[in-house]
Amino acid sequence: MRHKNNILSNLCFLMFLIFLGCILLCCKGENTGKVNPFEIHTGIEIDFVDGVPIFPWARPVVILQGSDYEMGYQYAHQLTQIFGAWILELNEVEFSEGQLEALKGYKWYITRHAPEMIDFFRGMAQGAKDAGVSLTYEHVLAQFCLGVKNGEYLETPSDQPGYPEGGEDLEKCGSCAAWGTATKDGKVITAGSSDGNDHFNVTIICFPDEGNAYIHSPYYAVGPWVSAGGHSGMNDKGLVYVHHGVTQTAQSMGKKPRYGIQSDIAIRHTLRFANTAEEAVKMTLGYETTGDFSGGGYYGTGGFWVDKEGNAFVIERADDPAVIRKPGDYGEMDFMHATNTLLAKELGKEGAEYVEHGGWLKKGVPPCLDSSVSRNLFIYNLFKDYHGLIDLDFMKMVWRFRSGPVPLQSNPDAWQKEAAAHFRKDYKEGNCEWWTTIGHVTNAYVTITIPEEKLYFLSTTYPAKEPTIPNPMSFHGARWLAHATRGFYRLQLGDSPAAVMKAAKHQAETDLFFAERELRKLNFHDPAYAPLDEIFNQAVIEWTKGDFWRGPDSIGFTITKKPPEEEGIYYYSKATRAFLRCQLLARKVYNALVPPATNPSDLGLHPWTYEPPNQVPDGPME
Repeated sequence: MRHKNNILSNLCFLMFLIFLGCILLCCKGENTGKVNPFEIHTGIEIDFVDGVPIFPWARPVVILQGSDYEMGYQYAHQLTQIFGAWILELNEVEFSEGQLEALKGYKWYITRHAPEMIDFFRGMAQGAKDAGVSLTYEHVLAQFCLGVKNGEYLETPSDQPGYPEGGEDLEKCGSCAAWGTATKDGKVITAGSSDGNDHFNVTIICFPDEGNAYIHSPYYAVGPWVSAGGHSGMNDKGLVYVHHGVTQTAQSMGKKPRYGIQSDIAIRHTLRFANTAEEAVKMTLGYETTGDFSGGGYYGTGGFWVDKEGNAFVIERADDPAVIRKPGDYGEMDFMHATNTLLAKELGKEGAEYVEHGGWLKKGVPPCLDSSVSRNLFIYNLFKDYHGLIDLDFMKMVWRFRSGPVPLQSNPDAWQKEAAAHFRKDYKEGNCEWWTTIGHVTNAYVTITIPEEKLYFLSTTYPAKEPTIPNPMSFHGARWLAHATRGFYRLQLGDSPAAVMKAAKHQAETDLFFAERELRKLNFHDPAYAPLDEIFNQAVIEWTKGDFWRGPDSIGFTITKKPPEEEGIYYYSKATRAFLRCQLLARKVYNALVPPATNPSDLGLHPWTYEPPNQVPDGPME
C-alpha cells in the first residue's frame, strides 16, 4: 500500500514539473524580444497623447558623476530615457560656413574660461550617437552659444533701463534671500522663479571628479537657448546662484556684441569652482562675455549670489565699471531681492523715474504697471514687515500669495468689461490700486534653497492652488501644466548620488505617512475619499518604482541584481526621479486636506496690509 502511495506521489510531482515547464516555455515565448525589467534601457518616462509629448508634471532630475566626458555622455543618455531620442534630434541642424567659424570663436573663449565644458560637449555628442542620434560636437557646442543658429546676435537695445520700447512684458523672473536677523533661525534661505512658458527641461546634479558638487536648474535641457542659463543653483560649499539679476533691463554700455562665454557655462563653472559669494563675484567679473548686458542677462554673466554665511551680492553691471548691490544699500536689513529692473541709482537714464525700493521706471507709468517694480516693492515691504519671522513655510507662502486687490470676476466677460476697464482708467490717471506679487501663473518653476543644510526645493509650475496673474490686462505666458501637483519636492545635496537618492526616498516615505494619516480620517462615503485615494495609490506606485530601481539594497525587490559600476548612475537617477514624483503626489493628497498657507495670517502671523504700489511706506506697516 505504501509502495503505491509513493508511486502516486512521484507521479503527481512529475506532472507538476511538466506543468511548470510548460508555463515557463509559454512565458519565454510570450516575452521574446521584450526588455529585461532588471536592466536600465533607453525608455521614455514622459507621457505622449496622440503623438504629442506632454510636459512632465514633476521636473525630472538628472544625476551625473565622473569625468567631464562621462558626465556629458550620461546627460545625453538620461535625456533619451526621460524624453526619448527626439529631444536630441532637435539639435540636428545644418550650419553655414559663417556659423562654423563663429563656433570656433566661441570655443576659444570657452576653452579659456571653462575648459572642462569641452570634454562635456564631446561626451554628450558620443552619448547621443550611442542612443541613435547623429549629433556632432558642433551641434552640442551651438546650444551654449546663443546667436549662432541664425548666424547673428539678437539686437541689443541701447537706451534702457526700462523695458525696451514695445516689449513691456508684464512678467519675468523674481527672487529673494534672507538671513541673520531676518529669519527665524538665522540661517540663509533663498528663493527664485523662472517666469514664462516652461519647456522640456531637467534639474542637473553634478558630482565631478574635480571641483564642487552642485545642483543647477537650466531653463532648457537642449536647444539654442541652453546658453541663457537658469536658476537657482547651489553647491556643496553653501554657495547659491539665486537668480540671474536684471537681464534685459540692464544698462547698455554702448558696446557691440562680441564673442565670449554665456550665462549657462558661467553659472556651472562658478558653482563648481567658487566656495563663497565673494569668490563667485570675483570670478564672474573676470569672464569675457558676449553682448553688453552683463548684469546676468541672456548674453552676459552676473546675477544674484549668496552664501551660507549671509554674504550676498547682486551684480547689476559686470562691465567696467562694475555696479554691485550689497545688503543695506537700499534699506534692506539682512535680506535682498531682484527682479528684472535695475535698483542701482547710478544706472538711471533720462526719461526714467526712480521708485524707492522698486527700481527704475518709465516716466508717467504707475509702478503697478511695471511688474518688476511692483514685485520689488512687494518683497521689500513683506520682508520688512515680517522681519525675523521668515522660514521655509513663509518662503513657500510668498509664492502662493495672491495679487490684488482688484476682485476677480467669475464671468470672463464681466472680467474683461469691469476689471480691465478699471485698470485702464487707473493707467490713464496715473494711479493704481493693483499690486503684483512674485508668485503667479507665469512661474514656470520655483526653487527654494537652505544652503547650510544643502536643501533644494522645487515646484514645477506655480505652487498656488488658486491661480493669480501679474496684471489684470494680461493672461499671456501662463504655464498650464497637466496633472500639476502645486507642491515642492525636496532634494538634499549629499556627498554621492546614492546619498541624494536615499534622501529623496526618506522624504517620500515621510510624505506618504502624513498623507495617509490625513486621508484615513475620511470615511469611504466622503466625496473626496475616492479621488484622493487614487492619487495616494499612484504615489505608492512611484515609491515602488523607486524602491525597485535603487538596486541591491532594495527591501521590496531582493532579486534586483547589482548594476554594473558604469551603469549605477542611471539606477540612482531613475530611482530619485520616482521618489520625487512620489513626494509630489503624496503632498498633493496632504495639501488637499491640510491646505498650505497663502498669506501670513495662515501661519499665525499678523495680517498684512499693503498700500498701493505708487505709495511706498517709510517703515513697517501696522
